[in-house]
Amino acid sequence: MDKMVQGLQRLENQDGSAEWPSHICDAALAVLDRAADRKPIDDDLLQVAGRQALKQEIINTVQCITSLELNDLLSRQSWWSRFTGATLEERLKFEAASKKVSRAFAVLEQVSKDTDRRIALMRAERADLSASLASLDGAIDYGQTLVSQPAESDDFLFARFQNRLANLITMKAANTMAIQQFKLAEEGLAALNDRFRQIATVLFPLWQQHLFAILNAPGRLARNHKPVEEFLTCHDALKTYFIAEARS
Repeated sequence: MDKMVQGLQRLENQDGSAEWPSHICDAALAVLDRAADRKPIDDDLLQVAGRQALKQEIINTVQCITSLELNDLLSRQSWWSRFTGATLEERLKFEAASKKVSRAFAVLEQVSKDTDRRIALMRAERADLSASLASLDGAIDYGQTLVSQPAESDDFLFARFQNRLANLITMKAANTMAIQQFKLAEEGLAALNDRFRQIATVLFPLWQQHLFAILNAPGRLARNHKPVEEFLTCHDALKTYFIAEARS
């Protein structure tokens, strides 16, 4: 009987009503119907296409980063290359390629913000589903208590009530599974986004500083020059990170 009381209390919290039938009748059916009246799960939040947006932009950024080749510029540093304008041509090509990387990062920044919003929606959906489980538990406890009592209704009404109860049990199982799916998707997205945010706030600004140092460096560039060495080290780290994320 305590189980029934707990169920009734949960149902009372759900819609403010304290009067529930103590036997199977149309009003008891309505109790189960109200418990089942939930907004549909937002399946769009679990669609692969939406969850892969950040990963796809990371792949696009990899292509931009790998197309930025400093060796071509370093190989055009002789007096003849400077005389013929080959050095300037390669510098302009290098600068154009670097701008593509910066634009790719700008797109990634926006996708990262969209991902934050998507994660927030996932958390809200998961919270709603978790809250609905308490109401479903109350309705299921209530229904199971009534069907366990000596029959006080006709067979047809009893069968309808049992069907409603079975539907609630199925709904609870589906919601429980959905909660886990949202949790896994949310954690995967959050981890990927956190890794990108760390690169975007630490490594990429450093990469830009070294890039500007090269683009604005006067005279001849050489591989053993400190600005070149620092850029190559940072560039390799950036490329390694994005390639690893694209393959994961």
